[in-house]
This record gives sequence, structure tokens and C-alpha cells, in this order.
Amino acid sequence: MPEGVAVRDGAAVHRHRLVRRVLAVRGEVRFVADVAPRFDYARAAHQVELVDGGAVFGSRELTLGLSSPRPLEFRRRRDVRAALTLRAGESASFVLERLEPGQDPARASEAEIQDELEATIAFWRRWLAGSRYAGRWREMVDRSALTLKLLTYQPTGAIVAAPITSLPEQLGGGRIWDYRYAWLRDAAFTHYALLTLGFTDEAASFMGWLARSASATPTAASRGRSR
Repeated sequence: MPEGVAVRDGAAVHRHRLVRRVLAVRGEVRFVADVAPRFDYARAAHQVELVDGGAVFGSRELTLGLSSPRPLEFRRRRDVRAALTLRAGESASFVLERLEPGQDPARASEAEIQDELEATIAFWRRWLAGSRYAGRWREMVDRSALTLKLLTYQPTGAIVAAPITSLPEQLGGGRIWDYRYAWLRDAAFTHYALLTLGFTDEAASFMGWLARSASATPTAASRGRSR
């Protein structure tokens, strides 16, 4: 379940929560989970406190809570680790979410996580059913469409240029692009692909975001006149 998206009553909603679920398919499997957050791209220091059912990571600007199905232990003073063994059919979920100062992480039951997982799967299947593509390699095209959709920021309709950040055009080169932003050329290509498949809502949301952003940003001419 990607950060920032949850499904409630069949609709995607904004939520600052990251869920990781492990499942033993057969036999007996030992898992080790390391949680090592780094705030402000590792430029800000943070403190960690073990609490009942999890841990709290706090920096000056942000507080994160970790809900763990197993006891946690410190690792390198500012990280935590959990070890667990699951048998066939058993699962365990870790939840990392944004907290208000003084708030403890809420423990999520496996039943709740399973319900959210099923709702998320149903949401994406309904969305993908809107595709008009009927040619070859349908599974690959569907997977590509899902990837493009996941690059959109649902609350506004903006779309990031790529799921990576700060990679150079060439190794050792000087052109290092920041792909966290919505680049108009890249976003246009993305929405052209979605429109070709029949996904018009995403294009409408993007154009709405673009219009709002343009109207809220003063142009060079208007800035010159204001002087």
C-alpha cells in the first residue's frame, strides 16, 4: 500500500501511512525487519523511543510512529529491529505513520490490514477495468498503466516526472534532474499514454491542477508591472 493513499468506501483518500505485510506461504520462515528512518534526507537528527506495541521516531519537524506485531529492540541507537517467525498461512504487518507530538502509534490488527488490502485490490481492479486496450501484451500494458497512475498525486492531480530522484542524465555528468517535481513535458507524455488507454479523469485532474497553479503564480510581466 503506497504512502499517502488509502481506500475507504471504494475511494482513494490521502493518508500519511505506510504498510508492510509479510506472509508465510509454506513451511516456516524467519523474518528480520529493520526500520531506519532518516529525516530531511538524513540531514536532521532524530530520537527514538520504544513504546507499547511499537516505537516513536521524532525530529524537530516530524514525528513518526511504528506499530509492530513483535517486540522491538534498538539498533545503532536510532534504528529498531524486530525478528519474527511465521508458519504457513500466518501474516504480520508493520505500520509506519505520521503522528502528532505526544501521540502514540495505533496498533492495527491483522483483520483490519487484510480488509484494507482487499479494498485496495478491489479499487485498482475497478480502475483498470476502465482501460480500452484490447491488443497484445495486455498484462504488460495494464502493469504500465498502473505504474503511471501511481505517479499521480491524488489530492491535486499533479504527476511527478519519474519515481526516482536526482539521477544524472549520464554517470559522472553534470545534468542532475530532480524528478520529485511535475515536469510538463514528462507529465504530458504520461497523460497522453493514459488518454490513449481511455483514462480521461487523470487528464482532467492534471489540467485542473495546471490551471490552478498557473493562476496562482504571477507572471514575469505582471511582476514587472507591479514594480
